[in-house]
Amino acid sequence: TFEDARYIFIYRHPLANISSMAKEIIRWEKLNAALDDLGDGAIGTEQQTLLKSAIGSKSAVDNALWRQAEHLWALGNANALDFLDSIPSEHKLCLSYEDLVTEPETAARAMCDVIDVL
Repeated sequence: TFEDARYIFIYRHPLANISSMAKEIIRWEKLNAALDDLGDGAIGTEQQTLLKSAIGSKSAVDNALWRQAEHLWALGNANALDFLDSIPSEHKLCLSYEDLVTEPETAARAMCDVIDVL
């Protein structure tokens, strides 16, 4: 029921975005969950040994995190673009983060145009 709503979708280059997600967000969630399990005695000694071994295998963890971040990036962007397909072109703007930070005045003008602010 927001017939006159305006949408600004700011997307980031996939390599930069996925790298950031894998390094910062997902790694901490996974490692914190694993460490919580180790500290609570929720898993047996054999499982603890296997988990410590997996955590110690940096390349395996990095690869898994990268794949998960890649999946999340693709899914999130596909959902946003699917939604935006149903929006009239004059009510939406797709803007790259890189353009926003390298050409802020141009980006700000484009955003003001789409939301009808002078």
